[in-house]
Amino acid sequence: MKVILECQEGASALYRGTLVDETGIAIPAGQITDMRLLLYNASSSEGDVINERDGSTNVLTDPASGVTMHATNGLVTWQLSPEDNPIADHSLPYERHVALLQFDFGTNGRGWHEIVMHVANRRKLGQQIPA
Repeated sequence: MKVILECQEGASALYRGTLVDETGIAIPAGQITDMRLLLYNASSSEGDVINERDGSTNVLTDPASGVTMHATNGLVTWQLSPEDNPIADHSLPYERHVALLQFDFGTNGRGWHEIVMHVANRRKLGQQIPA
């Protein structure tokens, strides 16, 4: 699944999506065995990882991740922090950031959500960024 999310530099944002299996059926939280989140700057040639979201921890067992899941309907909510939406190259009007949410379910199921974020450069929009 691929989703486009419009964000502002240095601002919080909210993502909601439903995890489904290969037949389109929602996966309840009790069947998710692991969920990882990788967030990177696709506008940079290096694809720099953003806010230490390198896919190394299970976000469902880390309360600081901002990721929660509804018990029965497969709804995943990710509360992005301002640190998830930085701008590295202030010469660009926006940057393209990508979040890959990998989840394992059941005995051998695996799925992905790709979240493409257009992060608006507030300086290019004439807005001041608080220090």
